[in-house]
Amino acid sequence: MGVCDTLILGVVYNRSVQINAPAIPNHFFDFPLFNLTFPAPLTYPSGIFLPLLSRLEEARLSLASSVVNDSITYIEFTSRASIPGITDLYQFNSLYKGVVVFESGTTFLRQIFRHSRVRQFARSFITPNENATVARNSWYNTCFRGLFQPSAFTRQFLQPWERVFEEHFMVGAHIRLAGNLTTWREKSAAMSFSQVEAQFGAMKSLLNEKPNSLLFLATDNAWIEKEMMKRFGDRLLFVGNLPRTHTGSFTNEAGLMRSYTELYLLGKCDVLFLTDRSSYSRLANSIRKETAEVYYF
Repeated sequence: MGVCDTLILGVVYNRSVQINAPAIPNHFFDFPLFNLTFPAPLTYPSGIFLPLLSRLEEARLSLASSVVNDSITYIEFTSRASIPGITDLYQFNSLYKGVVVFESGTTFLRQIFRHSRVRQFARSFITPNENATVARNSWYNTCFRGLFQPSAFTRQFLQPWERVFEEHFMVGAHIRLAGNLTTWREKSAAMSFSQVEAQFGAMKSLLNEKPNSLLFLATDNAWIEKEMMKRFGDRLLFVGNLPRTHTGSFTNEAGLMRSYTELYLLGKCDVLFLTDRSSYSRLANSIRKETAEVYYF
């Protein structure tokens, strides 16, 4: 989401944009924009190159800073941040003349769309003749489908799944429990299992209504997979041949491919059950089929 947020800033204010994110290996995608990914190799602060491990944020940013020059402006965006030109109505270009490096673990699209210049662009080019709210809500769909086009390498992972999805009515579920049930152990839970269980009846009804239907699951823990296998049996599908990792923490390319494959396939489902307040679910909702119904746990 941060890539799409930064991209619309660059387009509206006529600024060049490069992305520098460990969760976006450049060989996963055929980017339509030339030289979009940051060209320098990414290392740990010690200088040791670790090609498969997630790069520490400090290492990536310090390298970005040293490659450009000392005149860069570094902006760390959080949900409570107050940033001139972003969270207020000052013009971005009038405040920042040189290179700007954004670090963000959350979306800032809503703040960007407060600016009249951004809204005017959106109404003209993203969703002509619609209001700014409609344009904002459709931007991630436009950006994701246009920018992150699967490469031939990624297509090898997607094509076997695409054939299955084309032949069945697909119910998709993204279940983000967080807490101690995740592989990477998080401090707080996102929701309880009882919240998930409350939607099992609706899922079963959909599967019974459509004889040629399957349930596709993306989740942050193996325990949920086992529980749902007990209840849905061979009508349940999930990406089991790749490791489950946290894309915002330590990960590897196999884990990133699983995360991207799951997201891509959720976008192909006919009905979606999503986790409220999950950024991953929010993106899945943004790229869903136009006809897909959406429910929340």
